[in-house]
Order: sequence, then structure tokens, then C-alpha cells
Amino acid sequence: AEHGDGADHHGTEQSAHKSGNYAQVNCGTYCRTVSDDRIDEKYEECLGPCFKCSQVAIREQASAHKSGDEQIARQSFEQCWANIPTFGAFKISK
Repeated sequence: AEHGDGADHHGTEQSAHKSGNYAQVNCGTYCRTVSDDRIDEKYEECLGPCFKCSQVAIREQASAHKSGDEQIARQSFEQCWANIPTFGAFKISK
């Protein structure tokens, strides 16, 4: 059952991507990359700001009326992220 769930989730992500919606930053994965996996506190601290910046990015892209332009969303996210003292030094690697 678990395997099926994972496949479904991936499919959903792909279809959202194809429709031109900004593929939201996967904060769970992202926060693992910017924090030490062994320090859950750091990981927890990362999630809130990540979700916040992700929402900002989605709004920015929507207001730009360029549904296919992921650059706008990515830049918005990074700009928002840079303003978070604890994590501002980290950049999205991809």
C-alpha cells in the first residue's frame, strides 16, 4: 500500500508541474539538505520559513501572470530565504 501511495503522490506532482503551476519547493527534502540530518531541531526550524517562502514564491509567480515561468518563483523563494537569518546562507542547490 505504501508503494502505491508514493507513486500517486509523484504522479500528482508531475501533473501540477505540467499544468504550469510552480512546482512547490519540497520543504521536507530541502530542509534535510540544509540541516544536519542528525539535528532534528534544525530541520524543524527550517520547515516553517521554507513553507512561508514557498507560498510567497507561488503568489509572486501568480501575480506575474507567467504560469510557465519557474524562474520568477525560484527567485522569489531565494529572495525570501535570504532574509531568514538562520538559513539565509543556504541556497537552493538545483
